[in-house]
Amino acid sequence: MEPIRFPDARRRFDHLCDVCKMTFQGDFFEKERSTKPHRNIYTLSTSAGEGCHMCSLIMVSISPEVVDHLKLDLDNSFVDHGEQIVVAFEKFEEYSSLDVLAQSPSLPPCEFDFIWSDGRYRVAHLVILPSSDDDCSDRIFCDSNYSELTIMQITKWLGQCIREHTDCFDMQVVAATRDILPTRLLDLTGVKSGGQVRLISTESLPRNTIYATLSHCWGGGCALTLTTDNLARLEAGVSTQDLPKTFRDSVVVTLDLNIAYLWIDALCIIQDSVGDQDWLYEASIMGDIYANSYITIAATTSPNSNGGLIHQRNPLQMWPCRLRAQSTGLEDDVLVVKFSEDCPRGQRPLSDRAWAYQEWLLSRRLLHFCADQVRWECYCLAASEVWPDGLRKDDPKFCDTPTKVLIAHSRSEPEKLHTLWESIRGAYSGKLLTKSTDRLAAFAGIARMVHQVLKSPSQDYVAGLWKPEILQELLWIRYGDNICVSWDMDAYIAPTWSWASVNGRHYISKTGHNDMVYHASAKTEMVPVGDEYGPIKSAKLLLKCSPSTIVLSYGKERSTFPSLNWSATAIRDLSTDIACALHLDDCASDQSPQRAAMVFSYIPILSYKPTGTRVTISGLVIRASPGPRSQFIRIGVLDLLHLDKNQDEVFQALRISRNSQEGPDAAGSRDRGQAIEEIEMI
Repeated sequence: MEPIRFPDARRRFDHLCDVCKMTFQGDFFEKERSTKPHRNIYTLSTSAGEGCHMCSLIMVSISPEVVDHLKLDLDNSFVDHGEQIVVAFEKFEEYSSLDVLAQSPSLPPCEFDFIWSDGRYRVAHLVILPSSDDDCSDRIFCDSNYSELTIMQITKWLGQCIREHTDCFDMQVVAATRDILPTRLLDLTGVKSGGQVRLISTESLPRNTIYATLSHCWGGGCALTLTTDNLARLEAGVSTQDLPKTFRDSVVVTLDLNIAYLWIDALCIIQDSVGDQDWLYEASIMGDIYANSYITIAATTSPNSNGGLIHQRNPLQMWPCRLRAQSTGLEDDVLVVKFSEDCPRGQRPLSDRAWAYQEWLLSRRLLHFCADQVRWECYCLAASEVWPDGLRKDDPKFCDTPTKVLIAHSRSEPEKLHTLWESIRGAYSGKLLTKSTDRLAAFAGIARMVHQVLKSPSQDYVAGLWKPEILQELLWIRYGDNICVSWDMDAYIAPTWSWASVNGRHYISKTGHNDMVYHASAKTEMVPVGDEYGPIKSAKLLLKCSPSTIVLSYGKERSTFPSLNWSATAIRDLSTDIACALHLDDCASDQSPQRAAMVFSYIPILSYKPTGTRVTISGLVIRASPGPRSQFIRIGVLDLLHLDKNQDEVFQALRISRNSQEGPDAAGSRDRGQAIEEIEMI
């Protein structure tokens, strides 16, 4: 597979339009911060199409949504054609930045949360490096992201990882919790000689069989899946031409790497087995399927099974531009590159998916097939076709693929394991699922890995939380006031006290003294029975505590975030005026708070001092569950903020000892016979 080259390839790199030439002339770069007019979105697109290297880098760095927004501004004459886009220069110690700023009467859907001093929005970002930092590979004008040179580079990365990356081996021991094979694999041994792809059982294969895995988007459904009806057909063999493009391309890549077996979930798991038994079992070992795989091939930018791995590309949109600047303030020879903030968008849609998050986190090695180039990720190296030797985390050219870093920290910083666990779980909770009932199933492999790292009994894991830290972990908060997507409530997913019961990202930011609850125990019924890390049928949490009635009112405009504009006007019989932060799990309630007073039951759990001597108390807001039994559901988290002179009264009303804030050393500081109840939460 020879790379496709264009005539005069080297001449086409680094070609600049007249506007970009003028940018690198004069005294523009002499000041530490300055701006210069550039183009509008239409002329920028035209210039990129005509072969300007820098316009091409700018254009590909602006998201399609922003491009459409800026075109609409021009079409409606909201901005002047000659003033829409400027470039802004800013000098730093090791590099310089070239921001692309756009004038718009309304905020474009930018991925950069940055507004320049003149009110323009940053819509793209390039980096200018001295020629001494020019360590990118030899530029090839190839219009495909996969060629013979790509195969050679992948083979080189593989060899380095196997021979030189001792840390990778250590991390693989952490990620793989069980030495098992998938139930089925695709046998590719006959394909090179014109044969077919056959589905085989792994019963007769040795445990150390080398296989590749595919990470991909289903995109609402796959063009071909394994069912009870076509099982015999796939076992007999199918032509690669009968496979969807993503699957067909993955066969090509697997064979190019001299690997005989490939695992694709859609073709190796029976999708319509009785009671979903085949899927439930394979889902329970999914983490180990990827962790034991030789390499994971990711269809990173493909939206579905027909999108493929191998794409056409414009080389001018990926390779850095080498320039000879005629401007004071810059070295004569410089390199203009896309900034790393471009990369999260460059790894969508797959990077947004929950199953892919687990697959990427646990895989030994990852090969990302992106729209522009192939990227490599293992525990020791993040590299790409442009930067094949990899980059430091603090390098402005670094394209961050952070999944491996999380596990690496588990070995280098064991004292921060619980914080790391919260980071992994918080990031996962923001990922997307087609089936809401997969919320815990798609996280099971990660939970099993963390259990191994923490050396914790499997019984310590319950509905996405760890029992040793369960009181603190109960105080999870939905991320952001404006994120509101509800689960399909027809099926049970998780108890209300688990973050898995809410669709959307969450975080836990509180640490303190949690001696306000005397005892907590949790019980769950797992699916399938015996898999502590998988989906659950039901769960309950027993808390021995002293709940209080609390009255809240909304209306004091302390913040633009609605959750911070609450006040506690009464706790039991005590009249108060305490600033509160109320984080409701029901998004709609949080966004449209009732103006009338609201009465809740409140369980204080944790106290801490964010500022000086002032104490903040954090706890659960609960209410009775409908039904004959005396059970409760969680509806949110309430923080009583910055208690000062009224601390004693509030502690007494909440039936908390004044000394409880001093921590666990203040044993015996509370009257343990005081109105303690056992609350059952579901």
